[in-house]
Amino acid sequence: MMVYILKSLVKISLAWLVFSNISYADIIVDEQNIDSTKIKYFLDYELDNDLKKIIDKGISIQILETIIVKRKNKYFFDNVVFKRTKKFKIEYHPLIKKFYFFEENEKFSFAELNKLVSYINKPWYLTLENTKDSRNKEITITWEVDQKNLPKSLQLSLKKPKWTIIKSLRHNL
Repeated sequence: MMVYILKSLVKISLAWLVFSNISYADIIVDEQNIDSTKIKYFLDYELDNDLKKIIDKGISIQILETIIVKRKNKYFFDNVVFKRTKKFKIEYHPLIKKFYFFEENEKFSFAELNKLVSYINKPWYLTLENTKDSRNKEITITWEVDQKNLPKSLQLSLKKPKWTIIKSLRHNL
């Protein structure tokens, strides 16, 4: 009986961790035309201490932005309508004490880590094409640290830390 109670408490705590990182309020549909939908979203991210220590050591962090649009089905599995993954990179150079944020072909430099985090928290825009039939669609935007690009010694010491998922946002279209 005690084992059953402990297992259920563990499941509840794991569910709480998953749902605490999911936010429903930070996605705004800006413009909705016949051909496209323009979406604005905010990350509202606060830097975790463990991630800050890793960045301060000079280890470059690669961040993946995954955008998934699913059509919700009542009885069967959800259909993935659109999926895109974008890569960002954060680097710190201890000799010159500058932080760099790489976004596709652009490079931004910051003197402080707080300014980098405030840049990440700026409004981000996304345009979805061909959203004529937007019934029962849900968009999920996930920003997470790519663990495969971390050094092997760091990968082995990390189990599944909670700082790897930066933010996960959901919105019904």
